[in-house]
Amino acid sequence: MEGLPELHAMSCCLKAVSTSDAANFIEICRRSCGGHGYMNSSNFPNTYGMVTAAETYEGENTVLYLQTARFLIKAWNQLKSGGSVTSTVSYLNQHKVTRSKYSHSLDNLLTAYQQVAAGLIRVSAEMIESNTRSGMSSEVAWNQASILLVQAAEAHCRSFIVDTFIKVLHTAPLSPVLHSVLSQLCELYAIFFLLNSSGNFLLHSNVNSAADIAQIQSRLVQLLEEFRPNAVSTVDAFDIRDEILDSPLGAWDGNVYERLFIEANKSPLNQEPVNKSFHTHIKPFLRSNL
Repeated sequence: MEGLPELHAMSCCLKAVSTSDAANFIEICRRSCGGHGYMNSSNFPNTYGMVTAAETYEGENTVLYLQTARFLIKAWNQLKSGGSVTSTVSYLNQHKVTRSKYSHSLDNLLTAYQQVAAGLIRVSAEMIESNTRSGMSSEVAWNQASILLVQAAEAHCRSFIVDTFIKVLHTAPLSPVLHSVLSQLCELYAIFFLLNSSGNFLLHSNVNSAADIAQIQSRLVQLLEEFRPNAVSTVDAFDIRDEILDSPLGAWDGNVYERLFIEANKSPLNQEPVNKSFHTHIKPFLRSNL
Protein backbone atom coordinates (compact mmCIF):
# COMPACT_ATOMS: atom_id res chain seq x y z
CA MET A 1 0.00 0.00 0.00
CA GLU A 2 2.90 2.37 0.67
CA GLY A 3 3.87 2.24 -2.98
CA LEU A 4 0.43 3.13 -4.32
CA PRO A 5 0.98 6.92 -4.50
CA GLU A 6 4.18 6.41 -6.47
CA LEU A 7 2.50 3.84 -8.73
CA HIS A 8 -0.42 6.20 -9.31
CA ALA A 9 1.92 9.10 -10.12
CA MET A 10 3.94 7.07 -12.62
CA SER A 11 0.85 5.54 -14.24
CA CYS A 12 -0.62 9.00 -14.75
CA CYS A 13 2.40 10.61 -16.38
CA LEU A 14 3.35 7.55 -18.45
CA LYS A 15 -0.17 7.40 -19.88
CA ALA A 16 -0.07 11.12 -20.70
CA VAL A 17 3.39 11.04 -22.28
CA SER A 18 2.84 7.87 -24.30
CA THR A 19 -0.52 8.91 -25.75
CA SER A 20 0.56 12.45 -26.63
CA ASP A 21 3.77 11.18 -28.22
CA ALA A 22 1.83 8.58 -30.21
CA ALA A 23 -0.57 11.21 -31.54
CA ASN A 24 2.25 13.58 -32.48
CA PHE A 25 4.32 10.95 -34.24
CA ILE A 26 1.39 9.48 -36.16
CA GLU A 27 0.77 12.92 -37.60
CA ILE A 28 4.47 13.25 -38.47
CA CYS A 29 4.33 9.87 -40.22
CA ARG A 30 1.21 10.91 -42.12
CA ARG A 31 2.86 14.09 -43.39
CA SER A 32 5.99 12.14 -44.30
CA CYS A 33 3.91 10.01 -46.67
CA GLY A 34 2.73 13.04 -48.64
CA GLY A 35 -0.58 12.68 -50.47
CA HIS A 36 -0.61 8.94 -49.89
CA GLY A 37 -0.79 9.55 -46.15
CA TYR A 38 -3.83 11.76 -46.63
CA MET A 39 -5.80 8.97 -48.33
CA ASN A 40 -8.40 7.15 -46.26
CA SER A 41 -6.93 3.85 -47.41
CA SER A 42 -3.65 4.70 -45.66
CA ASN A 43 -5.56 4.19 -42.39
CA PHE A 44 -3.77 7.19 -40.90
CA PRO A 45 -7.06 9.06 -40.36
CA ASN A 46 -8.58 6.16 -38.39
CA THR A 47 -5.38 5.49 -36.47
CA TYR A 48 -4.96 9.16 -35.58
CA GLY A 49 -8.56 9.37 -34.43
CA MET A 50 -8.19 6.36 -32.16
CA VAL A 51 -4.90 7.50 -30.68
CA THR A 52 -5.94 11.09 -30.02
CA ALA A 53 -8.99 9.75 -28.22
CA ALA A 54 -6.58 8.00 -25.86
CA GLU A 55 -5.36 11.42 -24.76
CA THR A 56 -8.80 11.97 -23.25
CA TYR A 57 -10.34 8.71 -22.06
CA GLU A 58 -9.20 7.12 -18.80
CA GLY A 59 -8.08 10.57 -17.72
CA GLU A 60 -7.39 13.68 -19.78
CA ASN A 61 -3.66 14.18 -20.09
CA THR A 62 -3.39 17.58 -18.39
CA VAL A 63 -5.39 16.30 -15.44
CA LEU A 64 -3.11 13.27 -15.22
CA TYR A 65 0.04 15.39 -15.34
CA LEU A 66 -1.33 17.42 -12.44
CA GLN A 67 -2.00 14.21 -10.51
CA THR A 68 1.68 13.35 -10.92
CA ALA A 69 2.62 16.89 -9.97
CA ARG A 70 0.85 16.55 -6.61
CA PHE A 71 3.03 13.56 -5.83
CA LEU A 72 6.15 15.47 -6.91
CA ILE A 73 5.38 18.54 -4.80
CA LYS A 74 4.64 16.32 -1.82
CA ALA A 75 7.97 14.56 -2.32
CA TRP A 76 9.75 17.91 -2.55
CA ASN A 77 8.18 19.13 0.68
CA GLN A 78 9.06 15.86 2.42
CA LEU A 79 12.67 16.25 1.36
CA LYS A 80 12.79 19.87 2.55
CA SER A 81 11.50 18.82 5.96
CA GLY A 82 14.20 16.17 6.29
CA GLY A 83 12.18 13.17 5.18
CA SER A 84 13.00 10.52 2.62
CA VAL A 85 11.61 10.06 -0.87
CA THR A 86 10.81 7.05 -3.02
CA SER A 87 13.09 5.64 -5.71
CA THR A 88 11.52 7.35 -8.72
CA VAL A 89 12.23 10.79 -7.23
CA SER A 90 15.52 9.93 -5.53
CA TYR A 91 17.25 12.34 -7.92
CA LEU A 92 15.79 15.16 -5.81
CA ASN A 93 18.47 14.36 -3.23
CA GLN A 94 21.02 15.87 -5.62
CA HIS A 95 19.02 18.98 -6.49
CA LYS A 96 21.58 21.26 -4.83
CA VAL A 97 24.51 19.89 -6.84
CA THR A 98 26.33 22.66 -8.70
CA ARG A 99 25.94 22.61 -12.46
CA SER A 100 29.12 21.59 -14.23
CA LYS A 101 30.46 21.46 -17.78
CA TYR A 102 28.51 19.11 -20.02
CA SER A 103 30.20 16.19 -21.74
CA HIS A 104 28.17 13.92 -23.98
CA SER A 105 27.27 10.40 -22.84
CA LEU A 106 24.13 8.46 -21.97
CA ASP A 107 24.76 8.83 -18.25
CA ASN A 108 25.29 12.58 -18.61
CA LEU A 109 22.10 12.85 -20.64
CA LEU A 110 20.27 11.15 -17.78
CA THR A 111 21.83 13.56 -15.29
CA ALA A 112 20.61 16.47 -17.41
CA TYR A 113 17.07 15.05 -17.50
CA GLN A 114 17.07 14.61 -13.73
CA GLN A 115 18.38 18.14 -13.24
CA VAL A 116 15.56 19.52 -15.39
CA ALA A 117 12.92 17.54 -13.52
CA ALA A 118 14.32 18.62 -10.15
CA GLY A 119 14.62 22.23 -11.29
CA LEU A 120 11.04 22.40 -12.52
CA ILE A 121 9.74 20.74 -9.36
CA ARG A 122 11.68 23.26 -7.25
CA VAL A 123 10.45 26.26 -9.24
CA SER A 124 6.86 24.99 -9.10
CA ALA A 125 7.02 24.44 -5.35
CA GLU A 126 8.54 27.88 -4.81
CA MET A 127 5.81 29.51 -6.90
CA ILE A 128 3.08 27.75 -4.92
CA GLU A 129 4.71 28.78 -1.65
CA SER A 130 5.11 32.38 -2.83
CA ASN A 131 1.50 32.54 -4.01
CA THR A 132 0.27 31.18 -0.70
CA ARG A 133 2.31 33.72 1.25
CA SER A 134 0.81 36.51 -0.84
CA GLY A 135 -2.63 35.56 0.43
CA MET A 136 -3.90 33.20 -2.24
CA SER A 137 -5.85 30.14 -1.21
CA SER A 138 -4.07 26.84 -1.72
CA GLU A 139 -6.32 26.01 -4.68
CA VAL A 140 -5.66 29.31 -6.45
CA ALA A 141 -1.94 29.11 -5.68
CA TRP A 142 -1.86 25.64 -7.24
CA ASN A 143 -3.78 26.76 -10.33
CA GLN A 144 -1.43 29.69 -10.85
CA ALA A 145 1.49 27.25 -11.01
CA SER A 146 -0.27 24.67 -13.18
CA ILE A 147 1.73 25.38 -16.35
CA LEU A 148 5.00 24.76 -14.52
CA LEU A 149 3.51 21.76 -12.74
CA VAL A 150 2.59 20.10 -16.03
CA GLN A 151 6.11 20.72 -17.33
CA ALA A 152 7.56 19.26 -14.14
CA ALA A 153 5.42 16.13 -14.41
CA GLU A 154 6.41 15.56 -18.03
CA ALA A 155 10.08 16.15 -17.23
CA HIS A 156 9.86 13.66 -14.38
CA CYS A 157 8.29 11.08 -16.68
CA ARG A 158 10.88 11.49 -19.43
CA SER A 159 13.63 11.26 -16.85
CA PHE A 160 12.12 7.99 -15.64
CA ILE A 161 11.94 6.63 -19.21
CA VAL A 162 15.57 7.50 -19.96
CA ASP A 163 16.69 6.10 -16.60
CA THR A 164 14.80 2.83 -17.16
CA PHE A 165 16.12 2.50 -20.71
CA ILE A 166 19.72 2.94 -19.54
CA LYS A 167 19.26 0.44 -16.70
CA VAL A 168 17.99 -2.16 -19.16
CA LEU A 169 21.02 -1.55 -21.38
CA HIS A 170 23.28 -2.13 -18.36
CA THR A 171 21.54 -5.23 -17.02
CA ALA A 172 19.71 -7.09 -19.81
CA PRO A 173 21.47 -10.03 -21.51
CA LEU A 174 21.81 -8.44 -24.95
CA SER A 175 24.04 -9.44 -27.83
CA PRO A 176 26.67 -6.84 -28.73
CA VAL A 177 24.84 -5.96 -31.96
CA LEU A 178 21.46 -5.58 -30.28
CA HIS A 179 23.02 -3.61 -27.43
CA SER A 180 24.54 -1.22 -29.96
CA VAL A 181 21.23 -0.64 -31.76
CA LEU A 182 19.25 -0.15 -28.55
CA SER A 183 21.91 2.21 -27.21
CA GLN A 184 21.52 4.31 -30.35
CA LEU A 185 17.74 4.28 -29.90
CA CYS A 186 18.04 5.31 -26.25
CA GLU A 187 20.39 8.15 -27.10
CA LEU A 188 18.14 9.22 -29.97
CA TYR A 189 15.13 9.39 -27.65
CA ALA A 190 17.05 11.39 -25.06
CA ILE A 191 18.53 13.84 -27.55
CA PHE A 192 15.29 14.36 -29.47
CA PHE A 193 13.27 15.39 -26.43
CA LEU A 194 16.17 17.37 -24.99
CA LEU A 195 16.27 19.53 -28.10
CA ASN A 196 12.48 19.85 -28.03
CA SER A 197 12.75 21.35 -24.53
CA SER A 198 16.14 22.99 -24.83
CA GLY A 199 15.00 26.06 -22.89
CA ASN A 200 14.42 24.06 -19.72
CA PHE A 201 17.73 22.25 -20.14
CA LEU A 202 19.57 25.55 -20.53
CA LEU A 203 17.88 26.83 -17.38
CA HIS A 204 18.28 23.82 -15.12
CA SER A 205 20.92 21.36 -16.35
CA ASN A 206 24.57 20.98 -17.24
CA VAL A 207 23.50 21.62 -20.83
CA ASN A 208 23.82 25.33 -20.18
CA SER A 209 25.29 26.98 -23.26
CA ALA A 210 24.68 27.46 -26.96
CA ALA A 211 27.82 25.42 -27.61
CA ASP A 212 26.33 22.47 -25.71
CA ILE A 213 23.13 22.64 -27.76
CA ALA A 214 25.12 22.86 -30.99
CA GLN A 215 27.15 19.81 -29.96
CA ILE A 216 23.99 17.83 -29.23
CA GLN A 217 22.39 18.90 -32.52
CA SER A 218 25.46 17.68 -34.39
CA ARG A 219 25.28 14.40 -32.52
CA LEU A 220 21.62 14.03 -33.52
CA VAL A 221 22.51 14.26 -37.21
CA GLN A 222 25.32 11.75 -36.76
CA LEU A 223 23.10 9.42 -34.74
CA LEU A 224 20.33 9.43 -37.35
CA GLU A 225 22.86 8.36 -39.96
CA GLU A 226 24.13 5.56 -37.72
CA PHE A 227 20.65 4.32 -36.84
CA ARG A 228 19.10 4.57 -40.32
CA PRO A 229 20.23 1.10 -41.56
CA ASN A 230 18.39 -0.49 -38.61
CA ALA A 231 15.30 1.73 -38.61
CA VAL A 232 13.02 -0.55 -40.66
CA SER A 233 14.10 -3.67 -38.77
CA THR A 234 13.48 -1.92 -35.46
CA VAL A 235 9.92 -1.07 -36.49
CA ASP A 236 9.37 -4.58 -37.87
CA ALA A 237 10.44 -5.96 -34.49
CA PHE A 238 7.10 -4.82 -33.07
CA ASP A 239 5.53 -7.41 -35.39
CA ILE A 240 2.39 -5.40 -36.14
CA ARG A 241 0.40 -7.59 -38.51
CA ASP A 242 -1.00 -6.31 -41.81
CA GLU A 243 -4.50 -7.04 -40.53
CA ILE A 244 -3.94 -4.65 -37.63
CA LEU A 245 -2.14 -1.94 -39.58
CA ASP A 246 -4.75 -2.18 -42.37
CA SER A 247 -2.76 0.07 -44.69
CA PRO A 248 -1.19 -0.38 -48.13
CA LEU A 249 1.66 1.90 -47.06
CA GLY A 250 3.13 -0.34 -44.39
CA ALA A 251 2.27 -3.85 -45.58
CA TRP A 252 4.84 -6.55 -45.01
CA ASP A 253 5.38 -7.32 -48.72
CA GLY A 254 6.21 -3.69 -49.51
CA ASN A 255 3.91 -3.62 -52.57
CA VAL A 256 2.75 -0.08 -51.88
CA TYR A 257 1.60 0.99 -55.32
CA GLU A 258 -0.05 -2.30 -56.22
CA ARG A 259 -2.06 -2.11 -53.01
CA LEU A 260 -2.87 1.58 -53.53
CA PHE A 261 -4.17 0.78 -57.02
CA ILE A 262 -6.42 -1.94 -55.59
CA GLU A 263 -7.75 0.48 -52.98
CA ALA A 264 -8.32 3.20 -55.58
CA ASN A 265 -10.35 0.79 -57.70
CA LYS A 266 -12.77 0.35 -54.80
CA SER A 267 -13.93 3.95 -55.18
CA PRO A 268 -17.30 4.40 -56.94
CA LEU A 269 -15.64 7.03 -59.12
CA ASN A 270 -13.29 4.39 -60.51
CA GLN A 271 -15.84 1.73 -61.43
CA GLU A 272 -15.59 2.61 -65.14
CA PRO A 273 -12.50 3.40 -67.23
CA VAL A 274 -13.75 6.90 -68.04
CA ASN A 275 -16.38 8.51 -65.87
CA LYS A 276 -19.60 9.46 -67.67
CA SER A 277 -19.14 13.08 -66.63
CA PHE A 278 -16.30 13.29 -69.14
CA HIS A 279 -18.59 12.30 -72.01
CA THR A 280 -21.44 14.57 -70.94
CA HIS A 281 -19.52 17.71 -70.00
CA ILE A 282 -15.85 17.75 -70.96
CA LYS A 283 -15.82 15.92 -74.29
CA PRO A 284 -18.40 18.21 -75.95
CA PHE A 285 -16.42 21.20 -74.78
CA LEU A 286 -13.24 19.79 -76.33
CA ARG A 287 -15.04 19.29 -79.66
CA SER A 288 -16.45 22.80 -79.76
CA ASN A 289 -15.10 25.52 -82.02
CA LEU A 290 -14.14 27.78 -79.15
